[in-house]
Formats: sequence, C-alpha cells, structure tokens
Amino acid sequence: MATINQIIVKGYIDAIDPATHTARAVIPDKDNKVTGPLQILEKNTLNNKHQHSYAVGEQVLIIFDPNSKNLNEGWIIGAMYSGADTPPVADANVETAVFSDGTSVTMDTSSGTLSISSPGTVNIEAGTINIQGAGDVVVNGISLVNHTHGGVVPGGGSTGKPQ
Repeated sequence: MATINQIIVKGYIDAIDPATHTARAVIPDKDNKVTGPLQILEKNTLNNKHQHSYAVGEQVLIIFDPNSKNLNEGWIIGAMYSGADTPPVADANVETAVFSDGTSVTMDTSSGTLSISSPGTVNIEAGTINIQGAGDVVVNGISLVNHTHGGVVPGGGSTGKPQ
C-alpha cells in the first residue's frame, strides 16, 4: 500500500504539451525522476471551459494513483507559491491574474474595483456594448465631458477637433 508521501508529491514542471494539456514534472524526492505526461486539472472542462498553463520550472503539487507505482499515472492539481515565487498581492480581498507580459486583471472586493491593465491591445467584441457609470471618459488626455471645440460657427457648420 502506498503511503501519503508516495501519493502526494511536489514537483517542478519539466515540459508542457499545450495540444494535450499535459505536462511532465521532475520529482526531487524521487531522485529527480521525470514523470510521463500528466493531466493538468482545471476548474471546468465541459460546457464552461477554463484553461491555464504552467511554466517550465514552476513548482506544482501532483497526486499519483495509489494503486500504481507508475510515474505516468497522476494529475497535476495546482501550483504553489514559494520564497522565490511570491503572491502578486498580500490582500485577502483582492483576486488577481498577472501574466508574464505585465497584463493584469484584478478584482478588489473591499472597494468593488475591477482593474484591467495591459501593455498591449485590449479587444472587446460583443453584439451590444453598454457602459454605465459616473464620471468622465478621458482618451489621449482629452476629456469627453469637459473638452472644447474650436471653429464653432452658428448654423450648419461643423466644429473643429476636441481640445
């Protein structure tokens, strides 16, 4: 019979196969043996799907089949923070996803603030988009509420660009 420390082990991602959503891991407590491709557990996989990937070198927790001694029969159940890889925030009211390019999506439930930050392009596609809120919209330093127009002529003329 397998002991708990044979069933649940720490490992480090060695290789990833995005096509099969599997990864191999190095197991330090098993003489640095490398597993076969292990399934990566997700929170949803049927109608609503959620997918994430690990990075090579990332520390993960693995559960092996207790009825097998085969390092190919297990599941990667999650990653864990360490002294080298610390959480991005230290606030129980904040849930965040931070990506390697600096993009972040953060929800602060104490203030009700959702923040999205990206160094690249943000695309939003929908049949209809409704945005409601108080305050102003500022694009390239120009206020939607307080901008002025030059060249205003009474009658059928057009205004100049916002200033």
